[in-house]
Amino acid sequence: MGRIVYVTGNSFNNLGDLAMIEGFLRELGRQAPGALVTFLGHDPERLRLALGPHLERGHDWAWAPAVSVSAHDGWRYLVHVANYRRKGLRPKVGWSRAAAAARSGRESGHPQLDGLLHAVRGADLVVLGGGGVLNELFGLLEGAWIVCQAARTANVPVAALGQTVGPFRTERSKRLFREIVDACAVFDLREGAGSMGWIRETGADASKVAVSGDQCLLLEPDTPDRTRGGQPRLALNPRYLPESNPRSLQEHLEAVAAVAESAARAIGASIEIVPSLYRPPIEGLEEKPHMDRRLGEALRSRLAGRVEVLVPSGVPTVQSALQACARADVAFSIAYHPILFALMSGTPCAMLCPDSYQATKNRGLAELWGLPEAVFDLGAPDACDRAASFAQAAIERRDELAARLRVRAEELREAVRDAVRRVLALSPRFSPGSF
Repeated sequence: MGRIVYVTGNSFNNLGDLAMIEGFLRELGRQAPGALVTFLGHDPERLRLALGPHLERGHDWAWAPAVSVSAHDGWRYLVHVANYRRKGLRPKVGWSRAAAAARSGRESGHPQLDGLLHAVRGADLVVLGGGGVLNELFGLLEGAWIVCQAARTANVPVAALGQTVGPFRTERSKRLFREIVDACAVFDLREGAGSMGWIRETGADASKVAVSGDQCLLLEPDTPDRTRGGQPRLALNPRYLPESNPRSLQEHLEAVAAVAESAARAIGASIEIVPSLYRPPIEGLEEKPHMDRRLGEALRSRLAGRVEVLVPSGVPTVQSALQACARADVAFSIAYHPILFALMSGTPCAMLCPDSYQATKNRGLAELWGLPEAVFDLGAPDACDRAASFAQAAIERRDELAARLRVRAEELREAVRDAVRRVLALSPRFSPGSF
């Protein structure tokens, strides 16, 4: 049985990263059934909780490969090392010692880190699995570099799949990124326009870079038909990312409320909040103010008496987010994956950009789908007028747009399948005759 170590951007309970994992597992079940996968994520407890129901349900996930989570804590430690270093603090095992262990093939002396290194060295394939791994914002770049160096020293092939690249603000981070690209036999992007600019700026080898799409396209979900004849529904993701957003939380809410109200009133729609983050309940931990449900409740309060705002209860799931986007007539989203959930369901979606980080991702996504008109600067003076016009056009051209989006979704789905095929071909353990 082949062993895969999969590095996920699932560090801050991002529902989209979970969707990418589910999509990858679904395709792995088609192309390499029985493979063993070890996920490296920053929040192992919640990732175990999120994956567990899927792997135990026994019907549509009966094909899923076995999943090991033994190396999670080592990845979390690497993220702590990076963030401690950024703050001028000293962890027990610092960056230099971790890097030396990865490059030499020896142990570091730290049990969590050594567990991760052993998992990487014993793998048949390492996959940097997409999402926000390769940037400076969240402390994951250094961890990806350590994993790549450990794999390279052990002659384990490395591939990057479904990546969005950047931002990189320092020469050190650009160097780390170049060395990650050098270590990868396959480097696949989920969008090209934004990421290629950063790849060129870092001087990384662009010849090995290809663009396919996001692994969540592999889910091919069963989604409900839109209700005809009732009140229109506007799906809204109001995500606030404090690491990159220059506005305060209250300023962000004001801007989102104004755009959403303009769009909803233009078509007589109610608003349904679509989650982009999940937090399976863990005792003693409270939901943060910028989580989707808290934002939704704040928007409902602001728009009370003017527009109905529906805020879902319960723990968000990939399927609940997909279904909310599918039953909507139009969607407005800041987060990347609710945009994708809408587009792959045939729902026109406006891509709201509150900051340069989100703008880079959303513009790249818009180019990939041929939708340049769908990108909005959230702070622009004409944002509300554009939102109203976009919503009206979505209603008037609903069937035409839905058909166009579904055709593009299928094209991208095939491209992602091919990317997974190219990644698995790096190891003979995943050739068709090995199962």
